[in-house]
Amino acid sequence: YYIKDGILYKKHFHENGSIDDNALTNINDVIVEGARITVMHTATVNDEMQPLVWIQLKVHVPDSNITKIIQTLVSQRKLDTPTSS
Repeated sequence: YYIKDGILYKKHFHENGSIDDNALTNINDVIVEGARITVMHTATVNDEMQPLVWIQLKVHVPDSNITKIIQTLVSQRKLDTPTSS
């Protein structure tokens, strides 16, 4: 993922060696000014702490004075604990 000229892109690497850059945002709807991704609680397994990813985007609405920080927190579905046999 990267930001160029206010657009958030995802770089996709294909098995055949080709590379695509896919725009995830539209510059006419929102200008992405910055992004931060923080990964937490991944140091050890069995620590009873669920791995989390905190995603933040600083965006600006074109032709307005509106700037916002949009954020979300995501985690894996399966708890990071050992299973008993």
